[in-house]
Amino acid sequence: MLSKSIIHIALLLLVGLAHQANANYPTAAQPANHDDFLHFSLQQLIDTKVTVASLSEETVAQAPVPVSLITDSMIKQSGAQTLKELLLTYVPGFTHVEDQNEINISARGIFTSAQQKILIMVNGHRFNSRSYSMATPDHSISLNKIKQIEVLRGPASSLYGNVSLTATINIILKTAADIEQQQANLSVGNHGQKSANILLAKTFSHADVVMWADMYQADGEVIPLAPENIYSEKPQPNSEAIIYGIKDKHPYDIGISITTPTGEWLLNRRRSHYIEPFTAGGLSGEPYQYDSFEKVNGTGPGFGYLTTHFGFTNTVTGDAWVNKNRLYFDQHIAETAVVVDPITPVYLAPTWKELSGGVSSTVEFKAKGGDLLLGIQLESYKVYAGTILSATNSFTINSNSEPLLPDGSESNYSGFLQYKYPITDKWQSNIGLRYDYKNRKMTNNIDQLSPRLGLLYQHKDISFKLSYSEAFVDATYWNRFSNLSSFIGATQLKPEILRSLQISPTINIPQYHLQLTSNFFYDQSKDVIFRDNSTENVNYSNAGELSSWGVEQEVQYLTPALNIRANATYRAVSNSEKIPVTGSYINNIPKLTANITFDFPVNNKLSLHLGLRYIGKQFSPINLQQEGMSLTDHYPERGVNFYQPEKKINASLLVNSNLRYQISKHISLALRVDNLLNKQYQQGGTTVHPYPQKGRWFNAQLSVSF
Repeated sequence: MLSKSIIHIALLLLVGLAHQANANYPTAAQPANHDDFLHFSLQQLIDTKVTVASLSEETVAQAPVPVSLITDSMIKQSGAQTLKELLLTYVPGFTHVEDQNEINISARGIFTSAQQKILIMVNGHRFNSRSYSMATPDHSISLNKIKQIEVLRGPASSLYGNVSLTATINIILKTAADIEQQQANLSVGNHGQKSANILLAKTFSHADVVMWADMYQADGEVIPLAPENIYSEKPQPNSEAIIYGIKDKHPYDIGISITTPTGEWLLNRRRSHYIEPFTAGGLSGEPYQYDSFEKVNGTGPGFGYLTTHFGFTNTVTGDAWVNKNRLYFDQHIAETAVVVDPITPVYLAPTWKELSGGVSSTVEFKAKGGDLLLGIQLESYKVYAGTILSATNSFTINSNSEPLLPDGSESNYSGFLQYKYPITDKWQSNIGLRYDYKNRKMTNNIDQLSPRLGLLYQHKDISFKLSYSEAFVDATYWNRFSNLSSFIGATQLKPEILRSLQISPTINIPQYHLQLTSNFFYDQSKDVIFRDNSTENVNYSNAGELSSWGVEQEVQYLTPALNIRANATYRAVSNSEKIPVTGSYINNIPKLTANITFDFPVNNKLSLHLGLRYIGKQFSPINLQQEGMSLTDHYPERGVNFYQPEKKINASLLVNSNLRYQISKHISLALRVDNLLNKQYQQGGTTVHPYPQKGRWFNAQLSVSF
């Protein structure tokens, strides 16, 4: 099947390149009419400044650790709808992992039931919650407002502290100067997809204003399941699974960014709700009838949340110093509905709220002897209104509720420094250190040191980076205090630690429009929080350790006629304790993943994006148990097997495409197709068995500028 897919892809490439060979290509002096489709050159890539690695502007080559860049043109070319799709396409080391009721992604092969290991920021403003550490890369983060996405790969706690464990993502918003025309988009697709967004910008005498609003929903792909193919002790007829359903309280992203002489203001409100494909409570992984369950405050089965972000940043510049001050407030509300037993039925609705705020200040001193950055950060958060509504033998939620999380507050006090010292005109060192002290509720206050040591060589078109860094993610309030069955918290949990040694050479070959970047790494995790459902008292402990090594490769070929971007990752386990592995494989993480995208104008109005994603072989063991006892398989001779300790998922090759046609100067059409060849495949993660994935999805978009 894989060889057949390769043949199909080769034919598609030949057709596209044949069109390209006959086209009247735009040149650098005569760009394409349709919005300068491939206007981003290799030199622009080399010169683009990022701030994620050092909190001050520098090129990607000058960053002391591996950084990947996703530009506005890459977003537009790909037709991607979520941050997750962009990361999987353009950044090595990121893989999809399945969760019971949340959209999730993994970096460095490390993941948990929610996206809690990657710090996601917008203009430096943290989006991860404090009590749950979650920031989901889904439709609640719209893409049309983004100028560029900076992805620091590896530990980054020396600058950012908690959560910046495996990667740190800083989304840079467009300014009014970046938006030449107002934009509005409408789209529809199969499986009930609907979306609309608008981007507005206005320049006043003393302020630049950017406003955006985005909405998306999808009914999801309904997959019928025969009883013999159901992971359940009591399989039912007429069962089905809803894949990638996003509705009820559909996702939206509404915000405003204001730049004035006194500083930058950000106000953003986001919401999302992801339908759990199978049951997320009890045994979990069983099919259920979604429409049979009453909604709780408008939310059906699945994980939902509502967040509000407010921030103000003030920058003061002197002759040889820059002072940046930030004030921020955030509110996170989790609204979840969990099917525990689809037959009885039993239904739970855990919810809680969080309110947080803080200040930070940095001063950067610039001198010939080096740059010194000093910073402090103070913040606190409060958890409240944690309840569990429930229903038994009825589809009506009972008004009586039990406590989910105790009310409480915690605070953090941090100080950090970074020193960039030019050893010679070609060699530079980068030293960073951060101290975090957390005043926890009840017991076990923590203090954490996070160092980074970097050595950088840069000469003409060659750069070489050697870095060692450590990061941590603290055990969340949820991990320590949850009263939900199978998720009982442990108050004595310690933070998880990741240590990483990385060697990263980059070569630019301007005459061939080519950039080659490699990253060789060795990662060591300790005190990983491990959840064991077989225990009676608490389900969490710092029992896990994991060591792995590998290589990440990026290749970019950029011309006015053709853009090719490729990346690949190879990762192997060298040692593991408690973390589920099979041989040298991390369970549910392939050793080898790869992506390659082709972008080219077919003619002056039509442009094509074609993406190939290779997901290597992986292991996803299955051992269905309930209360420590193996479940009975009523169809042992056919269908699924409840006990497969070496369950293997074969490699898959996916094809995604985006066709864009410029009707006029102000109107364009785009057709995005995911999984063009309708490849049937599965993916595991924190689920008890691998879940089926999306088939062929398409989405047509009308764009108007004015």
